[in-house]
Amino acid sequence: MRQRTTALLGTLAIIALMVLAYHSLPPRPFAADDFQWLLGARSLSFDDMLRSAFDFNQSHFFRPMVWLLFWIQEKLFGIDPHGYHIVSLAVHLINAALVGLLAWRLGSSAILAMMAAALVALHPAPFEAVVWVSAQSELLATLWLLLMLHAWLGQHVFLASLLLAVALLTKESAIIGLPLLLLVGINKNERYTASKRGWFSYLLPGLLTLAYLALQLRIERDNYLVERGGYGFGPQLLLNPLRSIGLLVAPLPGTEHADAPWLPFIGALAVLGVVTWLIIRWHNRVISVNRRAAIALAALAITLLPTAPFSSPPDSRYLYLPVIAGALLLAALLERREQINGHQQVVQRRALLAISVALIALFAVESQAREARFATATGADGSLFAVAAARCVTLPTDRVIIMGAPIAEVHARAILALACGDGITPIFADTLEMAEANLERDSLVIAFPNGAAQVIREM
Repeated sequence: MRQRTTALLGTLAIIALMVLAYHSLPPRPFAADDFQWLLGARSLSFDDMLRSAFDFNQSHFFRPMVWLLFWIQEKLFGIDPHGYHIVSLAVHLINAALVGLLAWRLGSSAILAMMAAALVALHPAPFEAVVWVSAQSELLATLWLLLMLHAWLGQHVFLASLLLAVALLTKESAIIGLPLLLLVGINKNERYTASKRGWFSYLLPGLLTLAYLALQLRIERDNYLVERGGYGFGPQLLLNPLRSIGLLVAPLPGTEHADAPWLPFIGALAVLGVVTWLIIRWHNRVISVNRRAAIALAALAITLLPTAPFSSPPDSRYLYLPVIAGALLLAALLERREQINGHQQVVQRRALLAISVALIALFAVESQAREARFATATGADGSLFAVAAARCVTLPTDRVIIMGAPIAEVHARAILALACGDGITPIFADTLEMAEANLERDSLVIAFPNGAAQVIREM
C-alpha cells in the first residue's frame, strides 16, 4: 500500500512538473519541416499516403510510420498545432513511465525507478524531441523500442520482434534495437532471461535487422544529406558522443546546440567517473549491481552511436535515447546491496530524494526556458504562415514575394502552399528593388524586419 501511494504521488509530481515545463507549448506554431509533412499529409489520400510512405526510392529518409502518424494527426487536427503538441507530450510521458517500469523490472528500487522516469520526463538535453512536431519520429521510435524491451523481458519473442520491425519503420536509429535485446539477454538473472530458447530467440529480430540494413544501404546511396557531407568519418566519431555525455551531465543554459568547447571534457570526466565507480563496486563484491550498471553503460554507448557520424554537433533531439540509457545507468549506480543499518538507510534515502527533487525541479525550469528559446528562434515560420493565411483568406493572392527570409526556401514554399493553396507562386528576392520588380496584380511583398513576417508592399 505504501509503495502504491509513493508511486501515485511520484507520478502526479512528474506530471505537474511536465505541465510547468511545457505549459506554453500547445499553442506554439509549427516550424521548419513540420509544414512539409503537413502539406504531404493534407494532399494525399490514404492509399496514396501508403504508396509514398513505402516508396523505396527515397532521397531522404524511409519512415513509413511517421507518414502514417502525420496523416492521422492532420485528419484529426488539421493545421491547428495544439493537437500535435499534446500528442508529443502524451507519448513523452508514456515513454517516461515505461522507463521507470523498466528500471523496476531490472531490479531497481521503486524510488530509483521513479527517479529514472522523472529524469526522462524533464531532462532538458533532448527538449527538441518534445517541442518540435517533426521530431515526433524520435518519440514514437523510442515508444516502440521500450515496448519491445518489456515484451522481451516477458519472453514474448514474436511480439518483441514485431515491435522492433515497427520501430525500424519509424526511425533509422531504431537499428540499435537488436543490440539492446542482446544486452538484456546478458543479464544472468533467470527471471529476466529473454527466452529459454537461448540464442535461437534472436533469429527473427536478427533477420529483421539484416533486411533493414540492406534496405538502408540502398536508400543511403541517394540520400542528399550524405551527398552534402552531413555525415562522415573523423574526430567527430569521438567528440560527438563525448559532447552528448557532457550535455546529459551538465545541461546548462545555452548548451542546447552542443557547441560549447568544454562539453567533450565534461563527457570524458563523466565516463572516467562511471568506470572508476564500477571498478570500486566490483572490488567491493557488489556483483549484481555492477553487472546491471555495466549493461546500462553499454546501452548508453550504443544509443550514442547514431550521434557520432554527424559532421556538426548533434541536434538535441538525438539525445532522447541516450537520456533514457543514462537514467537507467544512474538508477543502477545508486542501487545499494551492502548491508547497512536502518538509520543510515533512511538518511541516505532522504538525502537522495532531496537532491533528486532539487535537480529535477531545475531541469523543469531549464526545459521551459529552452522551449521558449526554440519558439523564438522558429518564430519566423509561424509568422509567415499567419500573415500569408490572413491575406489569402480576405483577398485573392497569386504571387508572394519573400524578401530576406530567415527561413529555408523549401520550408517557405510549403508554408505558402498550406496558407494559400497550391496555386500560389512564391518568389524570393534579396533586395526591395528586386521584390518590387516582381510586383503584379494580386501580389504582395513579405519581409522580416524584426524577425517576424510583415507585409511591406502589395497590389
